[in-house]
Formats: sequence, structure tokens, C-alpha cells
Amino acid sequence: MLLGGALAGTFWQAWGAAFGVEVRDPTGDLRLVEYCLGVPDEQHVWQGAPRALLRRAMRDMLPDSVLENTRRGKQGADVALRLLAERDRVDAEIDALASHPALARRLNGEELRDTWRRLCADPRSGATDLLRGAMAAKMLRRAHEAGPLP
Repeated sequence: MLLGGALAGTFWQAWGAAFGVEVRDPTGDLRLVEYCLGVPDEQHVWQGAPRALLRRAMRDMLPDSVLENTRRGKQGADVALRLLAERDRVDAEIDALASHPALARRLNGEELRDTWRRLCADPRSGATDLLRGAMAAKMLRRAHEAGPLP
């Protein structure tokens, strides 16, 4: 069984049920997703300190050695380059999201396109805003396909 694939949810639900644990996927909780997307960017870097929101939220739960860790992961280090390598596919996906009729009230398609243009012009400009907007739009599109959005 591929735990990162489509069967993972079913597997973990069954495994949790066997031990009386309710397994949930936080990305499936619309309230949590809306909250995370609604946190102002300046809260993530507070007074020059990166990961400030997490550090403040976890202050009484994690030891200082964890909270003050300055090592950074490299998972996203090449994300801009990977997006640029698939430029035609990204263009097509952004066009599809920006022109989706059910998303028109909730998505500024031109801003998404502008963010992509800036990334194409300068890969160092970062991909966070583009990915954040595209993921939110894809989530809304999937929700609409399950049933019309209000």
C-alpha cells in the first residue's frame, strides 16, 4: 500500500479505529484552511524573527531548543525552478483556475497571473504567494465539483 497515495486515508482511518483513535486530515477542515490562509504574512515574521507565529503559539508546549532552532529544511528550495521547468503546464493550470466561472467571485485571476509573471521574470521572487493562491483555488474548485459553492 502506498501511504502517500489515495489509499492512505482509508488505511489510517481503519488503523485509528482499531485503537479507538479518530484520525483526521487537517487539510480537510475548511475552517482551519481558511484560518491559515487568513493569517497576515507579517505574523509569520515578527520583529525580524522568522517562524514567529509558530514560536509564539508553541511557547509553553515545546522546549526552547526546538523553538529557537534556526536550521531550515530544503524541501522548497527548488520549487520555483521546478515550476519554471513546467511553465506550459503551470500557465494552463493558472488559466483554467483564473477562468473558472465558479471561482470568479473568490479568486483574483489577474493577481494570480501577475504573481506567476513575477516568478517567471525572477525565480528569487519566491513561489509562496503563487502556490498559496493556486492551492486555495484548487481546493475551491474541488469543493465546487462536489457540490455548487454558495
